[in-house]
Amino acid sequence: MNVVLLHLSSGPAARTRTLSPEMAVDILWATAVPDDRLEHIRARYGPTPEHIAVAMFLHEDATGPPPMDTALGLCHRAISTSQTFLGWTAEPLVDPLETTPYQHWKTP
Repeated sequence: MNVVLLHLSSGPAARTRTLSPEMAVDILWATAVPDDRLEHIRARYGPTPEHIAVAMFLHEDATGPPPMDTALGLCHRAISTSQTFLGWTAEPLVDPLETTPYQHWKTP
């Protein structure tokens, strides 16, 4: 199992500036396909309601793309296909004490 941390945020042109974390999770699940290897999603508000922190739990796949690429692909697909997510962006969550994205965690 891999855990990937992402940050969703609404831009100035976003159709919906604020969105509940629960709604974001529902949209991501509705957009997911089997190749995403999605097992579980957790989300909460970021520093403001225009930001949502997301943790995606993905099944292990040694031959597939890196977990971060898979998670970002799912987010970008949701953003491009959901009217609610139009104008939002997705990026790796960055450690506040460093300038590099968190690496995904692998659970036993």
